[in-house]
Amino acid sequence: MRLTNLLGTAAFSAVVAMTFLDPGSAGAAAHEQVGLCKAQELVLCAAGNLLPIGSGQILGKATNPVVEGNLAEKCASSMAKVKITGVLDEKAKLKGQIDSLTFTSCSPCSKFTVDNLPLAGELSMGTALGDDWRFIWKGTMSMTECTFGLTCKFGSEKFTSLIEMAETGAVLNTNKAELGFQGGSEFFCGKLIKWNAKYALTWTLTAGGEDLVFPTLLGAGPHEQYGLCAFQELLLCEEGNRIKVDSGQVLGKATNPVLEGTLAGKCTSSMAKGKITGVLDETEELKGQIDSLTFSGCSPCSTVTVENLPLTGGLTMATVGGEDWVFVSKGSANLTDCAFGLSCNFGSEKITALVQMTETGAVLNTNKAELAFKGGSEFFCGKTGKWNAKYALTWTLTAGGEDLVFPTLLGA
Repeated sequence: MRLTNLLGTAAFSAVVAMTFLDPGSAGAAAHEQVGLCKAQELVLCAAGNLLPIGSGQILGKATNPVVEGNLAEKCASSMAKVKITGVLDEKAKLKGQIDSLTFTSCSPCSKFTVDNLPLAGELSMGTALGDDWRFIWKGTMSMTECTFGLTCKFGSEKFTSLIEMAETGAVLNTNKAELGFQGGSEFFCGKLIKWNAKYALTWTLTAGGEDLVFPTLLGAGPHEQYGLCAFQELLLCEEGNRIKVDSGQVLGKATNPVLEGTLAGKCTSSMAKGKITGVLDETEELKGQIDSLTFSGCSPCSTVTVENLPLTGGLTMATVGGEDWVFVSKGSANLTDCAFGLSCNFGSEKITALVQMTETGAVLNTNKAELAFKGGSEFFCGKTGKWNAKYALTWTLTAGGEDLVFPTLLGA
């Protein structure tokens, strides 16, 4: 497997929506096979933690759901039961249905019912980065036994609910879905309501019991193959867009990097050049190195020199959802030609920089990495400095030219 997530990735959090996918029938060449896991793994689920799709159903529990608008309906709780009905197709959509959706202890309408169950819908990726997915469906809701004996009915041809990841599992967020008035007292009910609720999702076993449920990549082996892509794909990179890791190097450009602290060092720009040196190993670590790190337009020290290049380090996943990674290295820098002819030396045995995704590519964020004073004038330099810079990453081709670069799953 090749080192690619030197650029970090938010794509792995996209698997939150795969809660509805049958792992036994997925795995087409165009998409990666996914499934459900009862433990929150970094990327792939250990075989012993896989949840067989036929062993149960998804249960969603929400506390204090509300209907915003004239009606201002409030309930103590709500419960949804969902089952899997389809698989990922060529349009990158999953199919599932809500078989039951109930509400308890509601007011000012004591009965809150959902019409025309089951509610079938489609699940698709909500953002190109895969930060969330959307479950889109249609339906109507009736509220009866209201104040003054009135009733209300609302509906929509398109409900859009987000499915997001939380530390304790997946959450279906109705995201203030708008429903239009369809019957009852419009004066009492209002013309429009916004349904706002967050359903924590679990897996209920047919044989009894309940597990936490986490979407996961099943993969074909202990780890999935990663790569670099010249375009930002939803999850997998098309063959023609894949970047060969030996065809160039990573280039990072930062504007206005600073060293916070007594010295208050500022530069107009900085450039980093790095390359791939290793692969994902059993410790979930990627290996890379920074070969060059330069600064220009600096003050109050006009020359900044990074020592002991190349700076080698390891890249690991910072969050279980894979929304960012950390590159951990060590190093030191000399700041010379300072005011009054003074100089400063700062360094650290552990510099931790985040690698994050943005709409236009990956960014290496030094995240105010702390560097300790190691030499020069301590009065002038201060005891510590915090290095703060964001390097926009691109891929420079050995043969010439430059591409945007995005981490990606290559698939089989």
